[in-house]
Formats: sequence, structure tokens, C-alpha cells
Amino acid sequence: MKNIFKNILIYALVLIFVLGLAVSPVVAQTPPYSDDYEEVDVKVNGKAISDKAFTIKGNVYIKVSTLKKYGDMSHLTVNTADSKITFKASDLDLNLGSDEATNFVTKYAGECFIPTKSFDDENGKKDVFVSIGPIAQIAKLAWSYSNGTLLISQYSKATNLATAGVVTNTVASLKNKSVASLSTGEKVFIIKESNSFYKVESLDGSQYYVNKSEIKKVDDVSQLNDFEYIVTSKDTFGGKINLGWLNMADNATRTPLPPEDNTGLNVLSPIWLHSPANRDGYVRHLCDYGYVQLAHEKGYKVWMCANNNFLETGTTKYTTQVLASDKLSNRVIGQYLLYACLYEVDGICLDYETLTNSDKDNFTKFNQKLGKYCDQLGITYSIATYPYNKSNCYRYDFEKLGECADYIAPMMYWTSKTNVGSTSDYGWYTDSVNQLASVVPANKILLGTPFFARFWYTDQNGNVINSSSNTGTIGMGSVLEKISNKNFNKTWDDSAKQYILTYPSDTGNYVKLWMEDVTSMAYRLDYVLDAGLAGTACWALDQESPDLLQIIDDVYNHGANPKSYFK
Repeated sequence: MKNIFKNILIYALVLIFVLGLAVSPVVAQTPPYSDDYEEVDVKVNGKAISDKAFTIKGNVYIKVSTLKKYGDMSHLTVNTADSKITFKASDLDLNLGSDEATNFVTKYAGECFIPTKSFDDENGKKDVFVSIGPIAQIAKLAWSYSNGTLLISQYSKATNLATAGVVTNTVASLKNKSVASLSTGEKVFIIKESNSFYKVESLDGSQYYVNKSEIKKVDDVSQLNDFEYIVTSKDTFGGKINLGWLNMADNATRTPLPPEDNTGLNVLSPIWLHSPANRDGYVRHLCDYGYVQLAHEKGYKVWMCANNNFLETGTTKYTTQVLASDKLSNRVIGQYLLYACLYEVDGICLDYETLTNSDKDNFTKFNQKLGKYCDQLGITYSIATYPYNKSNCYRYDFEKLGECADYIAPMMYWTSKTNVGSTSDYGWYTDSVNQLASVVPANKILLGTPFFARFWYTDQNGNVINSSSNTGTIGMGSVLEKISNKNFNKTWDDSAKQYILTYPSDTGNYVKLWMEDVTSMAYRLDYVLDAGLAGTACWALDQESPDLLQIIDDVYNHGANPKSYFK
């Protein structure tokens, strides 16, 4: 009788959830928000082991030797010389939630990798570690992090492994009426069972009661997918978007921590995918699982950015070759999609530059294919382009790009060394974006916005000294630091809608630039609102002054009128 009564109560709680009367999701614990290495204990199948793990920036790193000992290495190859663990997509039994996308990635992605890191272990000896997040499924390991301990379960040891047959509602316990849901195909471990219900534990360590009819036992773990991705819906925003690109060289060792608070920002776009690195379409990546988890915890979306290494000699030729070859372009696209799934990002932002006019049709085809598969996987897709003008219309088919992407971000700034003036003049960017809006819906456009300016050295009379060599770019945060203890002069340029700033240089001359500040940003934001654009995309994070993000936050999120900041 007690079991019957218990089942009735559980069913009633689940029914309440279905009716929408109580919603309280259970959230997995995230490793410390820290830039320091922290040692943590490890338990495998409930038993403590001597090896330690480490956390840093939201990642849990385990020793590669631990992975080899307890993980399934049948599809993984440790490449110590290149600091990678490699695998071939074609060797894996993938399930990305879309048969078409799964078959595409399996066929074309080729060899991919998870990077390893070297640092001192618990004994002070150098050892090799790997982030467990993106590699766990392939190694047939379930894991969770809780109270300073890494909990690992081996699929091969788990006779109680099961999957959710359908999207199913759950309840935590009779005392805790919080509810959650399991996605179709999500893995759980069965702890106890009654006539009608299982008590299960998810891979993040959370425990629930769930109707037995909605759970499928896994009798043979070899039948499980090597990697399974749960498709979610694309990003939705109640207001305007402000994306911040994070510039990262392809030899960067790790991604900086996400900003502590999301004042003025809701999308982070670190440049993680560097391709094509060579003629075979191989993609170098800097993806960081912990960064994504920390960013999500802080309320950000993460759209990892892919570029074509446009600053490297010869990459334009490589890009042309890749775009012209179905085999190579399919490999690049397949790797983009698989890394997006492995690292659980929300979107992909493509930034291919130095394209030639002959690349136009192939670039369109590339984006149509990538956009289609992003749609199937629920991944938001955006494209950064040069400004809309007659010349760039030979490089880009803007109308077709707008059809296959969720957002287009024209980069409305230029860095000419010879033309003295504003990096992003008001009349120039509004005219160009207005023309773009005639072929791409305005609500798909993110106004590319600079957090930097180009400067020139001048003499005491304001004359530019040899502009082609005595110039450079500088972030607005650095400008404020440089003028804090100097006499400077500001004059308003009503055409550019910016102040012209002049201050003494360190070499005895003067520095002149058209600055980005609250006033110039107010004109940009007013234009975004009036034109009905989706928002802004800013280059680049860590170059801004704090007041720039603050005014974006005030206007986008708190209803401030940008006109109140006008000159």
C-alpha cells in the first residue's frame, strides 16, 4: 500500500509539472570560476583512486594516464608530440539528432582532435592532462563534478545504464518537489525501481524519479553511440543582441575567463576555429569546454568564431582551393559541426576575409551547406562580412547569405593607413547598412561596431607625419589610460558623429584619432533602434572602455533613450 501511495504522489507531482504549475530545473554543479589550478579527488565507479584531477577555468582535467586506464580508447589515439588526442569521425557511431547531419559529419569530418595540456601533477611532476568534458562520451565515461570530487562511471561497468525513450518529466523526491526533464536519448543510471517508477541518476549526478515506461534499459553498452548530441532550439532574444568577438591567435594557450558580469553583452564569440590551415582542409581549433560552461552560468550565449587565417601568407589561395573543392569544403564544414556539438556551443560565426571575386559562388555554396546543417542541429549561424558596397558585392552574394544565415554582421570599420579620418564614420556606416537592408531583412543584421580607433602621429600644428608608417590602432580602454595624466584636446566632428582627440605622444609629437565614446556609441545605438536591426557586434573584447558596454546595456536592457546622450 505504501508503494502504491508513493507512486500516486510521484505521478501527481509530474502531472503538476505537465500542467505548468511548477517549474524548477535542476542545474549541474560547475567547477570553480577560477584562473588557478585546483586539485580535486577522483572516484571511479564509486571508489577513490590515487590519481588526482585538476580544475581550471571551468574545466575538469584528468591525467591522460587515468583516461587510458579507465576509458575506452578503441577510437582514441594519444599524440604526445602534438599535444592532442585524435579520432576519426568515420570510426565513430555518431548520433547528432539529425540523420542527414550525422551522415554528413561521419563521412566528411575526417580526423579531429581534443587538445591536451601539460602541467604539474599532485606530486609536482610534469604530466599530461585532458579536459574530460568533450572526450568523456567517446571514452565511454559518465562524469560529474560535485563538492571538489570528480565522479566517473564506466559504461562497461554499468549494468544499470538506461536511456530516456522520449522527452520525459521527472521529480526529485517526495520531499523535494522540484522537477526537471530528460531529453530523448539522454543517458541515466537506474538506482532503484518500484512497480511503476525508476529512481535514476543523470550523468551530472542529479537524481530523479521517472515513469518506467519512458526509460529504456541498455542491456549491451556496445550498442550505445560513441557520441550523442541532443538537439536544442536556436537562440532567441527578447531584446537586442550585442555580440563581442574575442580575438585569439591560433597559437594561444587558453581562452581568458568570460567577463564577470554581462553588462552590455549577451553573446561571446571567441575565435576558436582557424582554417583552412593547409590544403587538406584540416581545422586547427582552440575550443574550450569550461569556457562554454562558465559563460552559460553567467547568462551568455557562445557563438564560436571560425576564420580562414586571413593574416597568414598564402591563406587566400588555400581558401580559394577549399571553397572550390567539395571534398575539402565538406571536411571543413564537418569539423565545424562536430566541434560545435562536442563543446556544446550555441552558435557558429563565420569570418572569412581576403576573399577574391572568383570565390563568390563557392563561398555562397559553402554557407548554404553549413547553414542548412546548423538549422538541423539547432545551432545559431551568423556570418561576418565586409561592408555592403559595389566592390564587396563582387565578393559576396549578400542576399543569398542572408537567406542561409540567422544573422549577418557587416564589419563597419576600416583600418586604412593612408586615408586620415574616422575608423567608422556615421554617414558611411548608415548608408552601407541601409543598402544591405534592401537585400537582407533588417532584423537579421548586427551592426559591426569598433571598440578601437586608428591613430596618426602629427606635428604641433596638427599635420599628419608620413601617415603610411606613423599610424596604428588602439583600443578605447588604452586611450583613456594614456590621456589620464596628459593635456588633451577634444573637438566635435559632426559629420562623423565622433570627437577628434589629440594628445601628446611619448615621442614628443602628437597623437590624433577619431574616438569611440559614449556619444558616438549613442548615435550607433539610435540608428540600430530606428532601422530595426537585430543589434550590434563589437570588435573586440578587451579593447573597450567600460562606459561603452554600460551605454549599450542602458539602451538595450533598461530603456534608455540614446538621443539623451547626443552632442
